[in-house]
Amino acid sequence: MMKYFGLITLLVTVASASNTCEPDLLNDEAADQFEAAPITILSQDTNTVTFTVSQTWSDDMLCLIGTHYLTENNGYSCPTVANAGPGEFANYTAQCVDGVASVDLYVYDPTFLPSDGPTIEGICEQTTPEQTYKYGFEIPCTSTIECPAPVTCAEVKSTSYDFENVGDAEAWLFGKIGGTSNQYLQLDSETAEISKTFDTPVDGTTSATFQLDFLTVESLADDQLVLIRVGDYYLNMTSAVKNLAMGDSRKEFYGDIEVNTERVGFSTTIRAAVKIPASMYSAGHISLGVRTTGSVDSFVAGVDNVSLVLECEEGGDDFGSGTKAGGGGGDPHFQRWDREHGSFHGECDLVMVHSDKFQNGAGLDLHVRTTIQDYFSYIETAALRIGESIVEIHKDHFYLDGTKYTPSDLPITFGEDVTISNGQLEAGKNPKYYQYFQVDLNDHSSMLFKYYKKYLTIDVNGHAKDFYDSVGLLGDYRTGDMLSRYGTPITDFDQYGFEWQVTLEDGKLFREDRSPQLPYEPCRMPTAARPARRLRGADAALFENASTACAHVSGSDVDLCIEDVMATGDVGFATMW
Repeated sequence: MMKYFGLITLLVTVASASNTCEPDLLNDEAADQFEAAPITILSQDTNTVTFTVSQTWSDDMLCLIGTHYLTENNGYSCPTVANAGPGEFANYTAQCVDGVASVDLYVYDPTFLPSDGPTIEGICEQTTPEQTYKYGFEIPCTSTIECPAPVTCAEVKSTSYDFENVGDAEAWLFGKIGGTSNQYLQLDSETAEISKTFDTPVDGTTSATFQLDFLTVESLADDQLVLIRVGDYYLNMTSAVKNLAMGDSRKEFYGDIEVNTERVGFSTTIRAAVKIPASMYSAGHISLGVRTTGSVDSFVAGVDNVSLVLECEEGGDDFGSGTKAGGGGGDPHFQRWDREHGSFHGECDLVMVHSDKFQNGAGLDLHVRTTIQDYFSYIETAALRIGESIVEIHKDHFYLDGTKYTPSDLPITFGEDVTISNGQLEAGKNPKYYQYFQVDLNDHSSMLFKYYKKYLTIDVNGHAKDFYDSVGLLGDYRTGDMLSRYGTPITDFDQYGFEWQVTLEDGKLFREDRSPQLPYEPCRMPTAARPARRLRGADAALFENASTACAHVSGSDVDLCIEDVMATGDVGFATMW
């Protein structure tokens, strides 16, 4: 592990014209004493300076760091932090005298080389002077820049590092690149902890989630511990990282911190999502660290795809206004919020939409059940939860909280003014083949469940006020992007479908279970071969009829509409587009 130490007394001065919020060292020799500046300026005025203190001398814990400064009450203080782990650990406000705030750091560790020690201020905890280093800072009370500029939830809603370049690793304290084709942030016997401090909004959020992937964990020894540090809290992730079986996941709580871990597919990668309350980063920043401990010094492991995702509060420009369209149907195709369709042919129960904030915290879930037919699948039925009420939709009937109703019983109102009614069929459609259920969630959001024969299509019109926090197959409401359950981007729609298969934690909405169900079996994919376009084109008459029937569809959806008709051999399918 690395430890940085050298001169006993260092004087560090920040010039008023500095363009950085990290103090510049006037003593060039001192540049090698620590990996990064231990003090960062948060704010300055004519009377005070607010700053953070970070342990940047070692990637292992240091025995003690004391910070000596004049307080706003014109009395001296010297708070100490014992067993200081790498990264930011405190912030203080110092009084200015003659335009500057003087701050001394006393850093002690028994591993430091003995030398002539400094005189330690009497108010500070007395340590062995020969192994204590003193760093003096003089910070001006005014600056030409704002340190740092406040950030909003919209600006940093999602911050990520995939470590495919050296710069990503250099942004982390003690970070270095590992791997070749797939690069990652390396954990090994030479590095005890890697860490980074993230800027966060001081308001406008309800929680933040760190997500990170642990790679090559099979190389860890039996006695190896894996720890995640969030702020001042170390979370022991050893059991989850080393012992999760394929397809397994678990949820644990460390006080107000929620940790979800899962094994990614059939790989050896373990994904951890650490959700923390807004109170933990109310000062505008939060640090994340990862460390390992153990007696074996031959292990190599990695951390990849690290992201910080903030859950923004409702309102403002963060989420916009008006409604967005999404839905699913066909063989089947899922439209993300105001985005293009993507196809997933698996047979299983899927999460189309999940919102915790809907109706002031009542919550909303929309699950669909897909069924394989030949080489494709279709949506057979759907279940909608709003608060404590569940509606299960079938072609000629539905269940509301377990009670069966038919179209003749409509309209029905439940919950906070949610109304189910018979949707109006377009002119020329034969009621023998069509049944529409209109669900008005309120004055500005609605869902339309449209049956053509046994095939269900769902149109969702969602207002920002209702769905701003929603996730699922319809994507991130703000962008429509395909995101995992923990906020990382996904580019392959099949992977996206498997990601949003209903789990035990999603809750049971359908009255009856039907395989496949997690955690026992993932979505089943069709085994019948999908005909090549050339062979399907052999039925020229059907193709011509499909093209005519799909003429009302625009953009790339035309091809999907024709695909649906060709797959089912039913021109009427085009009327669902």
